[in-house]
Amino acid sequence: MITGGFNVTQCSYRDYRSDEDYNLTSQFWLVLAVRFAFVILFEHVVVVCKFIAAWFVPNNPIRVKNDRLHDKLARLKEELRERKRSKTTDV
Repeated sequence: MITGGFNVTQCSYRDYRSDEDYNLTSQFWLVLAVRFAFVILFEHVVVVCKFIAAWFVPNNPIRVKNDRLHDKLARLKEELRERKRSKTTDV
C-alpha cells in the first residue's frame, strides 16, 4: 500500500496480536481481565456507598416516627388501665 509516497507494509499499531497469525496475545487477555476487574470493583464501591447513604437517611421522618411512638404509648397506657380495672373488679 502506498500512501503519501511511502510504501507501507506494516501497521504501526500492533494491537494485542501476535506477529505470526494475528491471534490475540496473553497481554490482551490480561488487560481485558484487569478492565473487567476494575468495572466490578467500581460497581461494588458504588453499591457500598449507596448502602451507607441509605443507612444514614431514615425512611420515615422523625416527626412521623415520634407520632407513632406516642400513639403506641397511649394504647399501652390504656391497656394497662383496663387490666388494672379488671383486676380490681375480679378481686
